[in-house]
Order: sequence, then C-alpha cells, then structure tokens
Amino acid sequence: MSVDYFTYSGLWINDLVFPDGRTQMGMIGGGGAEAALGMRVWSDAVGLVAYIAPDFPPDRCRFLAETCGIDLRGLCPAPYERFRLWLLYDDDESRVEVMRRPRDWSEMRVPPTRVPAGYHRARGIHTVEPDAAQMTFLRHLKAEHGTALCVESFASLQDMGNHAALAGLLTGVDLFSPDLADAMARTKAADPHACLDALQPVGADVLALRMGAAGSLVRHVPTGRTWHVPAVPTRVVDVTGAGNAYCGGCLIGWVETGDAARAGCYGAVAASFMIEQFELPRPDAAMRAEAEIRRDRAWRGVTQRA
Repeated sequence: MSVDYFTYSGLWINDLVFPDGRTQMGMIGGGGAEAALGMRVWSDAVGLVAYIAPDFPPDRCRFLAETCGIDLRGLCPAPYERFRLWLLYDDDESRVEVMRRPRDWSEMRVPPTRVPAGYHRARGIHTVEPDAAQMTFLRHLKAEHGTALCVESFASLQDMGNHAALAGLLTGVDLFSPDLADAMARTKAADPHACLDALQPVGADVLALRMGAAGSLVRHVPTGRTWHVPAVPTRVVDVTGAGNAYCGGCLIGWVETGDAARAGCYGAVAASFMIEQFELPRPDAAMRAEAEIRRDRAWRGVTQRA
C-alpha cells in the first residue's frame, strides 16, 4: 500500500498555556501530525514518518489513524523515553517553547532507512529542518520518482544555519517555507519582501513566507513573480500547528496545479481548518467541499506584488 504524500518530521504531546491562564494539556503536536492534517484536507492518501516515544498515548494514535485517516506505518520507536513540549503563548500569538526531552532536535530525526518502502513513490514529501542525510535521501526519491519536496523551517529551530548555509542543503527543493520570524532572523532583512530577496538564491523553486494572520508572500523564483495570499477568515481558537498545516496544503497545491500563487491558497485553506479548534480537525467529505469553497474565495483575494 502506497501513499501519495507524507510528512517526515515530528510527533509528540503539546501542553498549551494561554495569556489568560487557560491551559490545554495533552494535545497532539510535533509538526508532523499538523502537516499531515493539512495534506488530508486535500488528499486521502497521507502518511507520517516520525519517532514516537513510549509515553505517547495509544488513544491519540488511534485518533490519528481512525479519525484523521493518516497512515502511521512510518512511526518508529523513539530512542528516548518521553517527549512533551510546553507552549507558552503571549497576546500577539508569539510563544515560548520549553522542551522536555529530548534536548536536541537532531535526536528526533528518523534515519532514512526507517522510511517505509511503500512511501518511496509519494508524489510529495514535507519535512521540517532536515539534515544532510535526510536531504540526500529525499533528493534520491525526487530523482527516481519525480517527488516534489517541501522544506519547512521556523524560528525556534534554525538548525539549518543562516541563509548562506541553506543554498547547498536546499538545492533541488521545490518549496521552502519559513515563518517570518525565522526568515528575518536568518537574513537580517528589514521587511518580508527583503526576506524573499535574500532567500531567493537558496535553491528552492518556490518561497512561501508565512506571516500568520497577515497571510503569506509566495514567490516563484524562476520568474521572480510574487503574490500576497490572504489568510482565510475564520473563527480562531488555537493557532498551534497552522504553519505546519499551511506547508502540507501548499505542497499539494503545488503538485496539483504547478502554480505558486494557487499553491499558497491551498496552504491558507489548510491552515484555516487547523485554527478552528484545539488539536486537529476531523477530515470528511464536508471538509473537502468547504475547502474548495475557501480555496476559490482565497484565490479571489490574491494580489501580485511588484
């Protein structure tokens, strides 16, 4: 059994603390589940490759598999006993992250040898802050099967180094999507457009700069054309995982349309479903139909930038 898309990232438990003192404990997190859910908005054949610690609740695995419809053959026993992450939010939706084992992101990277053979012919793969070994493996799949590659990064990691170091790592990548804080920290640029200018040489065909409620800036590097894609209006409950979902959706949009601006709309729609509740939404036929309506509405709001 194969999958059409998969995310090669993380899986753990989040404990959320909000500015008003409310808490939400024991939420599925890690970036992988959220990216996979962003893919599930648009595809029925989605997998997840990640380490899973012994303390990850079995009922949450059943939820991912049975309710969310995510293929979990890529989950591997973790080389650590537990993993939980505190997310402490401020009023502006910025947050402080407190990791409780493992201490380093590198410990969470699943070796390429553990990726199921049934995943190797996927049409698209999303990954977060990959290392050189992972990228060598992903480029091999791209060369063999034409797989589209999406690399995500965000400010709390930055394991890939500054933007000058990205050029070698991201060569051949279809889509690179940092968040705004990450891009500004890497490039020292003063504004979002300057960030894209600085990141343009890194090697990706498409740059998708995620800006939260301000939407995203998407640039097709070969032509230099840039678009603003607005965030999809919806009731915001919890923004955790929105960026991951955006990347999963954007990847599918790029594979399906080959149009950078339209891909951004797919991502914006996926993010909109993620923020409407705590944890993950439940994919179904009604969600797919609503996604198409939101995508078309988002497209009407896209503007090209000079």
